[in-house]
Amino acid sequence: MLAREGIFPLALVGGLALGVGFGYGLYSSLPLWLLVALLLSVFHFPKRTIPALPLAVLAAVDGRVEAMAQTEEGHLGKTLRRLVMRLSLPGISSLRSPTEGTVQEVWLGEALPNDPKQRQYTAWIQTDEGDDVVFRLVGTTPFFHCRFSFSPGERIGQGQRCGFVYWARHFELLVPTTSCFDVVIGERIMAGSGVLATLVREEA
Repeated sequence: MLAREGIFPLALVGGLALGVGFGYGLYSSLPLWLLVALLLSVFHFPKRTIPALPLAVLAAVDGRVEAMAQTEEGHLGKTLRRLVMRLSLPGISSLRSPTEGTVQEVWLGEALPNDPKQRQYTAWIQTDEGDDVVFRLVGTTPFFHCRFSFSPGERIGQGQRCGFVYWARHFELLVPTTSCFDVVIGERIMAGSGVLATLVREEA
């Protein structure tokens, strides 16, 4: 399946390739056809099997686990467990929701407090059981951008396509301190099907 964000650039480059091919010959248009093939691979939106695990927290993008720690989440003012993934190159990807719940808030294009050159796009989802799940995309290039296809107050499903990111470097997931991480550092995870963490209910 082709992500809708790729329709325009593919149509543009494909049209240029056809025009150059008709006007100057097939060999002259080969670089453009190679670019079409590259765009197809970048904007390909593969079908993923969402695991039947209601308490699972999924990866929003494809990537490799880089770090896990406990941290203070400034937006929520509370301590959460944090997992960091480096996106697969070139950092262009469809986004999938890590969990099911209601979107509480989004923060778009903020500068990182310790590095103003980096920006972050953050979303806060709360499950029906009251668990706070935060995810964000971080990048530094001038082309870095993230588009969320949801707004505060909307419900979102586990593994549901929920946006698109361009030229991101890292994906961060923050979950309650009672949660268990189900991955190890260095592990590759696939968006929408790879389980990063499991929410654990505190007994009353």
